[in-house]
Amino acid sequence: MYAKAGIHIVPIKPGTKNPGSYLGQGWPARATDDLEKVREWWERWPDAGIASHVGGCGLVVIDVDVPEKVPDWLWALLQPAVFRRTTTDSDSKRGHYFYRLRPGKVFGCGLGRLKPPKGERWGEVKCYGGAVVLGPTQHPRDGGHYATAPGGALSFLPAEIAQALNAPDVNRVEPVDAGELAARVKAFLGTHTDNDSPHALAPICKSFDPTPSNRHSSMWDALCWAMREAKAGRFSATDAVDALRERWTDAIGGQYRGGDPDEFDRMLRDAVAAADADGTREELAARAHKFTDAESCRAALDGIDSWAPTIVNAPSDSSDGSPSWAPVDVRAARDSRSVLLPTILKRSDGACLFYRGRIHSVHGETESGKSWLVQCATAECLLIGEPVLYLDFEDEAGAVAERLVRLGVSADVVENPALFVYVHPEAPPTTERERRAFDALLNGTYSLAVVDGVTDSMALFGLSGMDADDVARWHRELPKAVAHRTGAAVACVDHVAKDSQTRGRFALGSQHKIAGLSGAAYVVEMEQPFAVGQAGRASVRVGKDRPGRVRGLGGRWRKSDRTQHVADLLLDSTDAEMTVWSLERPSHGGASTDTDDGKPSKSAFRPTWFMEQVSRYWEETDDPAKRTNTKTVDAMCAERKEQGKTQHRNLWRDAIKVLEAEGFANSEDGPRDSLIYKIVKPYRQLDDPLSDEHAEAADRDVDNWKVQIEAEQEGGQK
Repeated sequence: MYAKAGIHIVPIKPGTKNPGSYLGQGWPARATDDLEKVREWWERWPDAGIASHVGGCGLVVIDVDVPEKVPDWLWALLQPAVFRRTTTDSDSKRGHYFYRLRPGKVFGCGLGRLKPPKGERWGEVKCYGGAVVLGPTQHPRDGGHYATAPGGALSFLPAEIAQALNAPDVNRVEPVDAGELAARVKAFLGTHTDNDSPHALAPICKSFDPTPSNRHSSMWDALCWAMREAKAGRFSATDAVDALRERWTDAIGGQYRGGDPDEFDRMLRDAVAAADADGTREELAARAHKFTDAESCRAALDGIDSWAPTIVNAPSDSSDGSPSWAPVDVRAARDSRSVLLPTILKRSDGACLFYRGRIHSVHGETESGKSWLVQCATAECLLIGEPVLYLDFEDEAGAVAERLVRLGVSADVVENPALFVYVHPEAPPTTERERRAFDALLNGTYSLAVVDGVTDSMALFGLSGMDADDVARWHRELPKAVAHRTGAAVACVDHVAKDSQTRGRFALGSQHKIAGLSGAAYVVEMEQPFAVGQAGRASVRVGKDRPGRVRGLGGRWRKSDRTQHVADLLLDSTDAEMTVWSLERPSHGGASTDTDDGKPSKSAFRPTWFMEQVSRYWEETDDPAKRTNTKTVDAMCAERKEQGKTQHRNLWRDAIKVLEAEGFANSEDGPRDSLIYKIVKPYRQLDDPLSDEHAEAADRDVDNWKVQIEAEQEGGQK
């Protein structure tokens, strides 16, 4: 339908918005309305979504994400546009506003003078180098929606908007087929054969980093650098391609990223196109001496970015350029090896759980305390002046900062970007701007790096946690890159499967999540819920320990899931202004050499519905004599009997015990050895993370119990 209408499209991976997820960042040149090519793509990827190259269709899109922040004057100019909503909310103004480009006008994706002040972001502009996802592609987020492309006549982009926009961030890329691209490369190599400074090729070849996480980005830099130098006459373009192709082949070792054997040639085609567009030979020769390294060449590219790697990492200083498949000097490796001990996330006895420079997993059920555990580790580092990188894919800065302050970190430290580097990524590091920001993070040094939200992080990268290859790729591109470049202990926060009897020690998804760890894996299990106004406890069990220095700290080995109890996280929030935390050695965990043959027990049944009914009864009963155990159970059973329902006398007794044990009520001696119960704080299932009826505060309309009690007390005083 789209191709027949002349709309240039590309396939995208399901669940992603990335137009280069299948075709790489050369996708603008590959976007096409050729029916044969489109059929070929969808035969290869039948589940693919659809994205359109906006500028390639002669269009420009104003993409509004936050309607309430759009200036009034701009709203007036958006009225003639064809609007396609990107949400299921029929009243929302969030979406794509389509215009037609005037003849001869070319724009990139920069906002220019439309760029708002910091913190007032309202959206973005998409033209050449920009894409929009089209229906019926499934939106990856709840409430999202992709509409069809606009049909019929479109209005021209208003002059006021055109005057405010930047020149294009990328060169205009006209769709061309592979044959024409190959012909351009052949012509370029045949034309640029001079060899004025052949020695200039050596530093370019040396700049290539063959390590798996870096080779794609550094080869792109090397090719761009080499093609410009060749055009300047410093050496033969063919010699440069042959030398770089040899290094690429050695580094790949027969493995092709995403099953794409055309990767090198695709980079070469795009590098040649960029060099062709970058001035005359004389102009390049005049500034060729400035290209002393890949970074200076990249700076000279300006906005030309027709192929960009998924992750850009500067070549490692420790890399000698040897192929990864070359034999390793085992003696040198043994001589350089030192004993690796965990030094972060300290128990009260001084033993630690996280290894610097290694990747760890912290996983558990929702509300199990897994984020609290890594935030306690964050607080520990910040309190002794050690920097932390916090990559948060789930929460927001204010909530995390507030927790750290409650854990005892001063606001000055939390707000100091030299110590606490908080990042909330909303796009993969594939654009030039995002890539440079990501690389800047990797140039830092941190004691701890947290990746909070593995599932959301992988989705952002266009990857699936259920696919082993995707998990391996994500490990290379994010946690391994962070650990290798920054030296941080990396803690990845993840979820687990719902069934506690079958999930074992694994996080949700592919088992490669645990296989790819270089540090330790921890399962966090809630024992007593954390909440403001009460103290809670979570057990921490080790499920994997590659360096082998944590297992010995644990208790008996649970045979069924191969985990050991290594710590108890205690959080005391009875003071609403602060949270006191400690990580304790398990008191009854047994020895690490002991074996527990039993299966992990299911969580003890908590009669939460019965607990709420008892709590309400005590709240409404003024007569202390009616708040004894017997009178309470009798009253509850009588009500059930009147309704013709089973009385469940034992469950009412259990509910009373749990309410007292968890601090919702206390008891005092009454007549004839009875106990009289008094409410300390009302119990509601909605407030209980361990209840099936639990809801987040943002999703319900239940007032804080302390506020209610204070209001009632004030009312009584009046």
